[in-house]
Amino acid sequence: MKDTLQLQEQLPATKFFIPSAPKSFIGRPDLLKQLTPALSLNLTLVSAPAGFGKTTLLSAWVRSLPAQKIVTAWISLDEEDNNPIRFWLAMLTALEYQRPERFAALINYLQMQQVLPLQYLMKALINLLVDMRETFLLVLDDYHLMKDPAIHTSLMYLLEHLPGNFHLVLATRIDPPLPLSRLRGHNQLLEIRTEQLRCTCEEAIAFLKKNIDVTLSQAEAQTIVARTEGWLAGLQLFGLSLQDHQTPQSVLEKLSGSQRYILDYLTDEVLQWQPEEVQTFLLATSILGTFTAALCDAVVQHSGSQQMLERLEQANLFVIPLDTRRNYYRYHALFAEALRYRLERSYTELVPKLHHRASVWYAEHRFLSLAITHAFSAQEWEWAADLIERLSITIIGGMEQQELALQRRLLERLPIAIIQARPRLCLICAQSMYQTNASPVLIENWLQIAEETLTAQLAAHPSAEQQEQKNLLGEVLALRGYLLSYQKDGQKVLPLLQQAEELLAAHNFTTRAQVAFAKSIVYYYSSLNTTETAIDNAYECSALSLQTNNVAIALFYTSIPTYYLLANAQLHKAWSVTQQAIYQAEMPGGLLMTEVGWHYSFQAEILREWNRLDEALNFALQAVSLRQQTRSLHGEITGYSILLRIYLSRGELEEAQRALRSFEQFGKGVAPALYRHMQSHYTLVDQVRLWLARGEIETAVRWAEMFEASSQLSTFYARERGAVAQARILLAQELPALALERLAPLHNSAETARRWNYVLEIQLLQSLAYEMQHETQKALAILLDTLHIARPEGYIRSFVEEGPQIALLLARLLDQLRRSQGEEQLCLYIETILAAFPQTNHKVSPSKSQPALSEHLSEREYEVLALLAQGASNQEIARRLAITMNTVKRHVSHIYGKLGVKNRVQAVEKARNLDLL
Repeated sequence: MKDTLQLQEQLPATKFFIPSAPKSFIGRPDLLKQLTPALSLNLTLVSAPAGFGKTTLLSAWVRSLPAQKIVTAWISLDEEDNNPIRFWLAMLTALEYQRPERFAALINYLQMQQVLPLQYLMKALINLLVDMRETFLLVLDDYHLMKDPAIHTSLMYLLEHLPGNFHLVLATRIDPPLPLSRLRGHNQLLEIRTEQLRCTCEEAIAFLKKNIDVTLSQAEAQTIVARTEGWLAGLQLFGLSLQDHQTPQSVLEKLSGSQRYILDYLTDEVLQWQPEEVQTFLLATSILGTFTAALCDAVVQHSGSQQMLERLEQANLFVIPLDTRRNYYRYHALFAEALRYRLERSYTELVPKLHHRASVWYAEHRFLSLAITHAFSAQEWEWAADLIERLSITIIGGMEQQELALQRRLLERLPIAIIQARPRLCLICAQSMYQTNASPVLIENWLQIAEETLTAQLAAHPSAEQQEQKNLLGEVLALRGYLLSYQKDGQKVLPLLQQAEELLAAHNFTTRAQVAFAKSIVYYYSSLNTTETAIDNAYECSALSLQTNNVAIALFYTSIPTYYLLANAQLHKAWSVTQQAIYQAEMPGGLLMTEVGWHYSFQAEILREWNRLDEALNFALQAVSLRQQTRSLHGEITGYSILLRIYLSRGELEEAQRALRSFEQFGKGVAPALYRHMQSHYTLVDQVRLWLARGEIETAVRWAEMFEASSQLSTFYARERGAVAQARILLAQELPALALERLAPLHNSAETARRWNYVLEIQLLQSLAYEMQHETQKALAILLDTLHIARPEGYIRSFVEEGPQIALLLARLLDQLRRSQGEEQLCLYIETILAAFPQTNHKVSPSKSQPALSEHLSEREYEVLALLAQGASNQEIARRLAITMNTVKRHVSHIYGKLGVKNRVQAVEKARNLDLL
């Protein structure tokens, strides 16, 4: 769940202060010495129940370290940090406070992410630390509050790859779910536990002497330590209960039982001797975590909180200053817990009022998550609903599953009647349910309620000033239109989208981009069947998304035009669009937004078509890796479908099968209608190709029969792709007449829609069918037409993957063209395609008119030449090919020499004339 605020604004500076030593602190030099090895180990674990002085010990230790030699960062964790994004933002911010500008690039990168790329971030952080000469020490206090497995996993990854100049300390009430035994075995773990933290008799005597000027005998000290089991919090409460009122012996006689009992008893004893105004202040402010005097003033409803806090600190009443200026404080966790228990038991009616006051203050100061938490505690449902409505939610680009679950829990805590009366909340419910794969019926139910409520409001108060309600109704209709865009006939969905567009505010770029996206889907996938109009809407969607100030959304939407450009057989234009998006996604330090994975996927597909299979596989694996880190189901589905196609091209059928299974597995995580839509585009035909390549023709035939029986329930586009798959099966069964009958209407439809990539596919199948019927001239005529479509964009794999029969037809066509001495450039193109085929029986002589090179280019030089043709700089070529700048310059020099040119422009021009690209 993202607030409209930048995440870093939600992190109070107090989280990163090293806590000041309380006035009651006594030195424990022997215990401090035990921490010395921490500066040579990866991890130090200080694990003990609450009240044993973990924080006090560590703060005293780190303050004793030489600041000029050790960079010390501190984080006081709280429950809100139990979120991977927030946790790692806190980690980086703590380091940035100590070394400004060193970690800024990582922080900016993380704040721009929709979701957290854990391993990618870890690698970048580790590389950054390796380059630094300072020794870093990072303390994570209250780590037991972290429950999310992703936090533990990423932290363990960091520990396993830590450079020697970085040391981590965890203070926790319970052992974290980390492989501690493995760290012990590698001698990389220092442990400080309860037994070491218990106070001794000497420390008890010193503590009470310093703080209340009571001198205990050795026997009394032994009794106290035995009763409290060396528990420092109990010792402090014991001391407070002695002040001017009781003797040690009288308190000891009443002191027995567990730590829980001792805490309750001593807290009551301490409170009853405090002035009424002190008791009132303590109880009222116990509902707060970290607080300032201004927040306390708002909760207790009078001024003077700063003086009261200083008074409490002087009295050692468990109030802990968090900075040297005494602006921020917190209570000892156990003391606050006891105070809250007393408050809820004795002043039940006051508790909701206190939480409401805190909520209002937090909302005024733009801490929405804390404001919502206190609103729920106050059971102020309408106010909580107001706050939730301020949260920004998107259905595009992916969200963390934990955040979605939290969002759902917030909504589920609100009474249904509250949600139903609020159209904005109804829309948020629908958006949340869509993200968590809820029933379409439930989603539609919330949209229907929202639409009816807004329509009634607008009818009751017709006014040109009601833009807010109109805009909200536009958002409701936009979501419904998007959800229907890939399920219904376009003629029915377009009016809904157009109505939404008319209602939306001009500055609502996010929803307007969503509408343009939905319109592109309608024009491309429905019976409207217009690829160029889909491209126009995709470009509009991309342009609108760039005005949203949300980089993650923009990166997703800017990938949409690429999708349709590929359908329109504009490979070079598609490459240019994706390359521009990738450049925009680059951040300082070489980091990339993980949403760039969408663009890598499309580049992988283009490279596959250009028969650069190794590069294609590398790009596809990068895309899958990036999307895996964000746990985006849509992104991973897309990535695995591209991998499936690449492995088919490489003839790696087992790998292709695994990619298909991964696609199907992740497909279970999205709505069924959306999965069917994605399957029809991404894997339906390729699954049939895989069956046929594996010789599983019976499986393919059974699928064709099932598809035929259910095709009337599918969308227009799904039926079209299914028919292509059926035609492939018919050809495999050597039934060319039936295949041609199936392909004819598909060809007309694809040509009308200007989906030239599918025209290519269909014509190649038609050519094979005619050859199978011994109508070779028809086959060659169609093949010639296909080559004219394909040559400007350099298609190769589309021909190669139709098998050796296409190779034979190409060779025959090449001989005919040479005999007629026509279309020399086309002949060169055919030779390029034929050279890409695996071992074949056809023999092709090189064109006599092809100019000879002084020396053949090497495989690496071809790769460099291709990147030169794309406009890549030397630095970009070095990065893409993982070679040095000097190596790039050497390859470029060799290319110029072999081509007989002097610069890039001449090299690219001559390479195109020779069809080397």
